[in-house]
Amino acid sequence: LKIYPPDLLAAALSKIIASHPKKDFHLTVLEGPQDAAVCSALTAELGGMHLFPQIRKVDQHDLRPAAQLLATADLVICNDSFWVHLASALGSPTVAIWGLGHWLRFTPRQG
Repeated sequence: LKIYPPDLLAAALSKIIASHPKKDFHLTVLEGPQDAAVCSALTAELGGMHLFPQIRKVDQHDLRPAAQLLATADLVICNDSFWVHLASALGSPTVAIWGLGHWLRFTPRQG
């Protein structure tokens, strides 16, 4: 429930990239041990939009390379996950995209 659909994430990324003034950016997808199917679907969607990210497989026993990548990123956009919390803790500009889970829990209370 926490994973935003890859096709919608690709569409959002495409719009962000098209409107961003910086044109010499690098798009990177971090792929954890259990993320292969989602990352494959996302990169396929992005490829259809002529966006070809670099895939970085994350070694679950050594997170330092992924942390370094996140720490130096101009912008981190990802699902509500460990990565969004790590990127934020490292001081990177971060956008967390929440899936279709229990969204009513997080809306303002009425009354």
